[in-house]
Amino acid sequence: MVYLKVWRYFLCVGWMACVTFYGRASPFPPPSPPSLLVSSAESLSSLAVLEEKPFVNEQSLDPFESFNRTVFSFNLWADDFLVLPLSVIYQWACPPLVQKGFHNFFSNLKNPCSVVNALLQGKTKEAGIFFVKFFFNSTCGLLGLVDASKHLNLPASPPENFGRTLQRWGASQGLYIVLPLVGPTTARDFFGLGFDTLADPTYLGMRRKLYRNLWTGLDYLDQRHQQRTSYTHFRKNSWDFYIFVRSFYLQQSS
Repeated sequence: MVYLKVWRYFLCVGWMACVTFYGRASPFPPPSPPSLLVSSAESLSSLAVLEEKPFVNEQSLDPFESFNRTVFSFNLWADDFLVLPLSVIYQWACPPLVQKGFHNFFSNLKNPCSVVNALLQGKTKEAGIFFVKFFFNSTCGLLGLVDASKHLNLPASPPENFGRTLQRWGASQGLYIVLPLVGPTTARDFFGLGFDTLADPTYLGMRRKLYRNLWTGLDYLDQRHQQRTSYTHFRKNSWDFYIFVRSFYLQQSS
């Protein structure tokens, strides 16, 4: 039993090292799950209600489809041979209670960004909900490891970001593009990532790039692990997964 614990420890260290040195080097926090493919969805379970039909302005928003498909294929390869194996190690090495704690912790750190963007959009009620969640989870929830705010029965509110804020202010989506190891985005949403970084406690609190990359990798793997079942289902059953993801992303960000 002792040897098993020792081996798990070394596997965890090796896994974190891989994430740190081979993970995304950008200082921006990762988009919502799964980052490589559907970067604006809070949960892939909502894909079940999406029909595979073109978005109204889909072709005009994707003039670089040939390039985007190439990058999309690369992201699929990276997911299959890098992210997915690391996710499997994460699932094996970390007990379910630890996985749940990681997920709660990372989710709680997104609340300050939602507070700022909700205020910028004039949604004072939603901003208050996000603030209460962050305060309650950070104090009573052991720094966010426990989702203590669920006992308050607060109304459910989707996370806010600066891309949504720009949309609220009347900014158009801009062109659709797929970025390596980042996934689908639009000009508006990509610009919004920079502002969201300023409201991210992790980025503000960790000055060393090594720690930020490690933290980003842990969050990234948690997101991938949370969506493993839904992602596999929709990838397997989509007649054209690129169009499926593009339609979903553009409808979510419109």
